[in-house]
Amino acid sequence: MNNLQTQLIRESFKRVSMQALSESFHDHLFTIQPGMRLVFPQHPFDQKRQLTEMLKSLIESLDDAGQLQAVSESLGRRHALDGMRDEHYLAFGTALIAALRETDISGFTPETETAWTEFYELTSNEMKRGARRLSDNAVQIQESTKQENTMNIFTQAKAITTNLFLIAMFVASAFAQDATPNIAPPANDGFASAETVSGMQVHITRTNVEATKEPGEPSHANNDGGASVWFKWTAPMSRVMAFSTNRSATNLNTIIHIYRGTSVNALLSEHSNNDIDSGSNLKSYFRFAAIQGRTYYIAVDGYKSGSTPPAQGVFTLDIQPSFPFQGADFDEDGMTDFSIFRPVNGTWYIDGTTRSNTRQWGINGDMPLVTPFSGDKFFYTVYRPSDNNFYFQGPEANGVFHFGSAGDIPVVANFYSTDQSNYAVFRPSTGVWYLNRFDSVETYRFGLNGDIPVAGNYSPDWFADIAVFRPSNGTWYINVRNPGEPSDNTFRAVQFGTAGDKPVPADYDGDGLLDIAVYRPSTGVWWVLQSSNNQATAFKWGISEDVPTTGDFDGDGKFDYAVFRPSQGSWYIRRSSDNSVVIKQFGQSGDIPVTASRSF
Repeated sequence: MNNLQTQLIRESFKRVSMQALSESFHDHLFTIQPGMRLVFPQHPFDQKRQLTEMLKSLIESLDDAGQLQAVSESLGRRHALDGMRDEHYLAFGTALIAALRETDISGFTPETETAWTEFYELTSNEMKRGARRLSDNAVQIQESTKQENTMNIFTQAKAITTNLFLIAMFVASAFAQDATPNIAPPANDGFASAETVSGMQVHITRTNVEATKEPGEPSHANNDGGASVWFKWTAPMSRVMAFSTNRSATNLNTIIHIYRGTSVNALLSEHSNNDIDSGSNLKSYFRFAAIQGRTYYIAVDGYKSGSTPPAQGVFTLDIQPSFPFQGADFDEDGMTDFSIFRPVNGTWYIDGTTRSNTRQWGINGDMPLVTPFSGDKFFYTVYRPSDNNFYFQGPEANGVFHFGSAGDIPVVANFYSTDQSNYAVFRPSTGVWYLNRFDSVETYRFGLNGDIPVAGNYSPDWFADIAVFRPSNGTWYINVRNPGEPSDNTFRAVQFGTAGDKPVPADYDGDGLLDIAVYRPSTGVWWVLQSSNNQATAFKWGISEDVPTTGDFDGDGKFDYAVFRPSQGSWYIRRSSDNSVVIKQFGQSGDIPVTASRSF
């Protein structure tokens, strides 16, 4: 740990109420692992006092590595005497971070969370080492007493008391071994007892500790696994959804597999993932086109390698709508990446949450576009107005696609598929849209010269609707499409905005529909018309020079307020998950932020 991290931890510890921290910690701990109530059977007051005293002693030792090791090992021996085992530390750490996130509201930034996580990993490893040494001492005592089996009980006691510390360790350790609870498998260990979860937003923390693999259960994601738990979810609407364990507090090697069926030995596989980034991010994430009213079973298992047991621990399961066209995710982990296109050298710079990349693709004058492809992959795509070509470079192929004419505005959205890109152009001179339908072209007369195209998923189905924002009167015009039956298309007009506003449609309320929204550079205020309740909200975030850069940077299923400041090359993010602020220097003047396809 570095000095800055030490400072962040100490400042965070000073900000929180010890009582609130302890109460939140134990609430989370016993929710995650009810069996831990047996490990900590003391009076609640003692539990709270011991937690804060433990943290205080560790934090006071941060400047002295030797002292920190000694204090940690001592605490580890104490925990072992209470019956705490190695596998309990994961639940303990998850609960601690969750409690700090709740109680340090004003200052729990991502940097502070990282500092606390590293602090806990360091000290918990030393605690486990102390527990192992205690166990070794206990075994030595036990063996020595066996050799003295001819002595009477009083002589044995006299011999053993020559080392009061060792006998205390032996007696306490033997008691702890007998008293350590056998943790029961989770309630949703079997397919038939799958936990029912509901809604467009599911965020739950669960465990697969002591979970099993039942007879007839398939190998999830083609891995033997063996510690699976089950969830049952019915899709509220037809929408591309994201399923993830990526926001888990630790890098537990999980597997996610989604099925349909009625019994464990007769399941139809829909989609799965093992490892977001093998070797780095061992958690799981994938997007899947769910059908309204259909029930899905989700298995979360621990990865098994060779003869080692499957991974077990605490994880967070997230199920939420996915809007890849509104938030570029190049490393495929469910979080929008910091990404820019530099016109002077035609280069893309990507700073993802799990990996970064630099790619030369384009020339000065090109327009960068967000173009996801099925299978959670993203293309590097530019539109070149000088020749009206889309140039794309992807994981499987590079290509050029000619579509449009001089003056056209490029649009990329899922007009005919669940989440795969379809190229289109809006021709302001005639107000006509041209949509590439794979083997044909579909046209719509919808808009006027000066309108800004804002196509997207405003209605509860898979397909993007045609839409424009008209700055002259601040009105949104939306053609709600039914690609299978165009005669069923419907029309909406919503007055929301003024001249000079920049349209920033995204899912800010997490209900699975794009919200009508504008960013007003003159005041730096975001105005959002929430689709969930038709209520307007306003939030000041930015200054006149800023470029709005919508995206889900924290992966919670709701879009964050975010801007790129060209004069500094800095990003300012207001995270929706905890209202914390992230400031990141990434880019320079003249760069174009590429988190969503923009036409302003």
